[in-house]
Parts: sequence; structure tokens; C-alpha cells
Amino acid sequence: MQFTAEFKKAIAAGNVQLTFRNWQKPQARAGGCYNIPPHGAIEVEQISLCTLAEVTAGDLKQCGVADMEALRKLLRLTAGCPPDLPLYRIKFRYLGAAAVKQPRTAEQPDPERMIKRLPTWAYSYLAAIAEHPGRRAGDLAPLFEMPLPAFKARVRRLKTRGLTISLDTGYRLSPLGKQVLGLLQQQQAQQ
Repeated sequence: MQFTAEFKKAIAAGNVQLTFRNWQKPQARAGGCYNIPPHGAIEVEQISLCTLAEVTAGDLKQCGVADMEALRKLLRLTAGCPPDLPLYRIKFRYLGAAAVKQPRTAEQPDPERMIKRLPTWAYSYLAAIAEHPGRRAGDLAPLFEMPLPAFKARVRRLKTRGLTISLDTGYRLSPLGKQVLGLLQQQQAQQ
């Protein structure tokens, strides 16, 4: 899950234990632990569906926002969004200032084998992220003439394969992503 630097500080200070997301499908799971660098980690305790109209004053307080307008701004929703808009309500607890070790597969992925399974658009995305590390998704999406949500969904696919790392602002390539991009560039040069 992505949080702003200010939101992470509020979590670490104990002022925030809840967030809302307008995901199409869950991007986190109950019981999952997520790093919020440089402030440590959180554990998701519960994820449930609700509507915008069902958000209570208590929810807003736990979310660290003053009112519904502030929640809409946090979620980047327009003022005229419908009250029955489905949201994910994510309750979490702060685990402390130490990062949690993320699970790894027993064997490291083989970059050459991985290339064969990558979608055709992956090369251009990896190259753009390598060229513009830390650049906002909103600035990168127009390079691909894609709507922001579709662009972010593709970058999440690369992240789940271990190729990119999300920063407070923007992305960068992981070490595996750099290897894969290098191999893809070699292939492009040979064609």
C-alpha cells in the first residue's frame, strides 16, 4: 500500500489506524505486513467493503482526516462522486520503527526466463522508470498516452514480479529490474 510521507508520519505517531481505498480489487490482505519506509511497518488487521456514505465520523478520526472533503481529497475523488461508491476499509496496526522482512521465494527468479513471460509493454515501462527514477506516476502516464489508473496497474504488475520498487514519490527499478532491462536492451540492440 502506498502512503504519502505525511500519512506515514501520522501512522508512526499513532494518529492513524485506518485508511480507505477505491481499488477495483484488494491490493493488500488481512494479516499482511507492509513496510512504510522510513517509518517501519504496519500489519493489516481487517479489510472490508463499504460505501462512501457508510464512512462514519469515527472512521474519519481513525483515518486522520478532518471531514469527508478531506477523505475525498485523500482518495482523489471528485466532489460529485456518488455516495454508493464502493470503498475498501483497511484497519491496520503500527508494528514499530523496524522494517519487516518481506517473504521471498526459495529461489531467485531467472532474468532470462522472466523475459520470455513479460508482456510486450514491459520493456518501455522499465526503460521509462530507469530513465526517470522517482518521477510521479501522473507525469509518466502521459508518456504512454494511458489513463493514470491503467498505468499504475501495469506498474503494480511489474512490482509483483520484483522488477520495480515504489518510492514515496514515483518508482525505481529493483536490482532484478535492472538486470531484466539490461537483457531486454541487449535483445533490442541485436534486432
